[in-house]
Amino acid sequence: MHKIKDKLPLYLLIKVLLISSVLFSGSTCMKDEIKNNSSSPSILAFFENGWGSPLHGSSLPSLKENVEQIDVVSPFWFTVNMDGTIEDNHNQEAMDFAEQNDIPVIALFNNGKDVVPTNDAMLTDEETKQKSINRILEIVDKYDYDGVNIDFEIMPPESRDQFTSYLRELSKELQKRDKRLDVSVFPRVNVAEEMHKVYDFAALSEWVDRVVLMTYNEHFPASDAGPIASIEWVRANVEDALKDIPSDQLLLGIAVYGYDWPGSRAGTPETVEYIPMFEAEARAEREGVEVKWDEQAQSPYYAYTENGLKRKVWFENADSIKPKLPLVENYDLFGIAIWRIGFEDDRVWEVIDSTLR
Repeated sequence: MHKIKDKLPLYLLIKVLLISSVLFSGSTCMKDEIKNNSSSPSILAFFENGWGSPLHGSSLPSLKENVEQIDVVSPFWFTVNMDGTIEDNHNQEAMDFAEQNDIPVIALFNNGKDVVPTNDAMLTDEETKQKSINRILEIVDKYDYDGVNIDFEIMPPESRDQFTSYLRELSKELQKRDKRLDVSVFPRVNVAEEMHKVYDFAALSEWVDRVVLMTYNEHFPASDAGPIASIEWVRANVEDALKDIPSDQLLLGIAVYGYDWPGSRAGTPETVEYIPMFEAEARAEREGVEVKWDEQAQSPYYAYTENGLKRKVWFENADSIKPKLPLVENYDLFGIAIWRIGFEDDRVWEVIDSTLR
């Protein structure tokens, strides 16, 4: 039997070996590489099925309308419970559409947060850890996803090493399947330690393909009213993350939502409303108030009165997103991750197209 080198010219043999090394390198999703084969930054779109409310409807219409601009979709369909079981809200219609349009699907796995006494049992209990990892792999195999995003939030800082271990074990199994692994992390600059300390940026970057830096929620329901993502806060957090994460792994989080606070004071989930960008803009028009611009934050806001009580709205729009997008090129980032499609208006896609494409 002839050996390959007896049958092929040397340059073809080298080509075969190079192709083989790419195919079996393990950690990069091939479909993603095919989809995003230009020099343009990658655009990842987070997706939700909707909450049964007109304000928080399905992301599917936006996915269909903006399919030509989306490189990867990451749907929030799964929640990991503290006993290792997983809530499954897979949307086959969205999956079929993504496959028909050659868009890689990176399924997002969130953790239950309102858990007493803690929400990290899937990290600290070995049996539960293995159960949840095995279940994630079963789901990936069942639906043939192109990868996984682990979006575990608000976990005790003392679970830092266990979280890294969790992703290391999951990464090894996903590599065997040629699947991509993403992780979403809170930034560290001017963010409470209990929010970000569980993420060991440097260690995680060794085991994942992409890191989504959630550069939004600078102000949130329990804080005073303020910008969702002021430009200098975003810039500072990109620079900080790059100390530990390679730029070609990093996706810049882009918000397309806002909050409606009771006055300027900190609120509660009952008094602060999480609203899409389009509703923030429509609400100002309905209330007959002017949308103002904070020059330092590069963010829009306005105030209005409801039932005799003052309220204040800060939100993101195309004008506030525009100055953030050049950070992708300036810092040579892999791309952006939008939370979440279906909340935005057409102007956002126009700004993305003119800046990143």
